[in-house]
Amino acid sequence: MLKLKFFKAYSLIEVLVVMAVFFMMGFLALPAAIREIQIGRTDSFVKEIRSAILLTSQDAFSGKAQKSYGIALFNDHYTIFTGESLATAEETLEIYADRTVTINTITLTGGTNEIVYSPNEIRPNVHGSFNVSDAYANYKFTLNREGLLILERL
Repeated sequence: MLKLKFFKAYSLIEVLVVMAVFFMMGFLALPAAIREIQIGRTDSFVKEIRSAILLTSQDAFSGKAQKSYGIALFNDHYTIFTGESLATAEETLEIYADRTVTINTITLTGGTNEIVYSPNEIRPNVHGSFNVSDAYANYKFTLNREGLLILERL
């Protein structure tokens, strides 16, 4: 006589409950994951600006080509340039931010948006501050008279 074997399996209800639990966990974790990705992008842009300012300062101080070097700040990007100002620049390089990141509250002396370092000088031609922000994070850059760049997360 033939014996029938019954396999134990999950019912449809059990499978649906497990799928609902996984869906809810994903639904709750998604906003946090998106926020962390955006904060990472903003952190990366902030580090790029900081490095650009420091490298510009070093290039000028080293007397590289006996030229002035500078950075111009705009709402959605910054421009690294060689020369006395962006208007008379010999070379330029524009770096754009992610669409959600902005450079704002630019309060440099003289009401300018340009930080220029003269040849063989470590001190910039201006001092002041500016902010870089998005929906989740806000950073403040402060450049003092001596050329010290201070970065703080607000």
